[in-house]
Amino acid sequence: MKLAADGQNYEKAAILRNRLKALEHLLERQQATALGVDCLDVIGVHAEGDTANVQVLQVRDGSLSDRRSFFLQNVAGESESVMLEQFMVQYYNEAIGYPPQVVVPAGFTKAGVVEKYLSEKKGSRVDVRPARRGRRRELSRMAEQNAALALRHDQLREQEQKGRPSRALSQLKRELALGFIPTRIECYDISNIGGEHAVGSMVVFEGGIPNPDHYRRFSIREVEGPDDPAMMSEVLARRFSRKRLDPEYGDASFSARPDLIVLDGGAGQVSAVTAALAAIGERGISVLGIAKRFEDIYLPSRMEPLRLPPDSEALALLKRLRDEAHRFAVTYHRRRRDQASSSSILDEIPGIGPARKKAILEHFGSPELFLSASRDELEAVPGLPAKVAREAYAHVHRFG
Repeated sequence: MKLAADGQNYEKAAILRNRLKALEHLLERQQATALGVDCLDVIGVHAEGDTANVQVLQVRDGSLSDRRSFFLQNVAGESESVMLEQFMVQYYNEAIGYPPQVVVPAGFTKAGVVEKYLSEKKGSRVDVRPARRGRRRELSRMAEQNAALALRHDQLREQEQKGRPSRALSQLKRELALGFIPTRIECYDISNIGGEHAVGSMVVFEGGIPNPDHYRRFSIREVEGPDDPAMMSEVLARRFSRKRLDPEYGDASFSARPDLIVLDGGAGQVSAVTAALAAIGERGISVLGIAKRFEDIYLPSRMEPLRLPPDSEALALLKRLRDEAHRFAVTYHRRRRDQASSSSILDEIPGIGPARKKAILEHFGSPELFLSASRDELEAVPGLPAKVAREAYAHVHRFG
């Protein structure tokens, strides 16, 4: 397992880890069956720096019935004994029952404090002390070893997660035959229904990680009807026009230049955006489209789409970009559609101006709830006179 992890073969390391855990768990049950002890908890801890793992082995009716693992952050820099004391108080505060005995690590200095606390909670004596010898000591050693192993696994997983974005970017460079690692990637999507309330979204990943402060939204102004490639071209043209018109515009996102542009779409979107960038003089920016159906990747330089392996980290990054751009676009589209819907309904009602319309929407939360409200509920809207509320109700329901 360690050799596989050192060689960055994390998938193999995870498989070996799971096999090891299964064997250890089986061995623990076999060992605990012949303990000759009835009911107790065994607590082991292993700390490194500001992180720690605590293992709780539960022995019931002479058998190891459960093993629980907890990861702790020692932000305050407390000693191991203080940290373990705080954990035990919280753990047993939420417990359903209490064993008559709790085995703690040999260096634990708060046993008396915890023993008094647990005895008061249970209403009878709970013995809290380290195991000096015999089967209890074997279980205590096992709990400490499990805690050390679990913390090591967590550290490996954290290292793997931290390295994933850089690996994905390096893989993307190789798969797309780029001359550089695409540090800043911008992804665009269009959201509309039949061309109505059309919007575009721009999301930004830097170093393979989302940078929400650089996300931007666009309302489509020039394109009429359902024409996604044309809408995508409009969004890109406006995005780079903002950059060209004023390099010191003050908008950090528009001022930055992307290394790679990803589009939620296929060959049509890629062709339209490539032409739009050329028309405004933006050259040297790589463009690709990723389609939803088969995760095909469309490049201006290829006739046929590129398909990456399903387990490719580069593909996972592109899909994450696309899905984030889609989410961001759909959220904005829904908001514009709801605003238009509420405006068209409320603007027709006599006596309802901008201030009262705002009060109604803030009170009910949506146009649908306003339409389904009773007359008494309308009269309860703060800032809306009772007479106006009754007239609004009559106007909305005049056709039944």
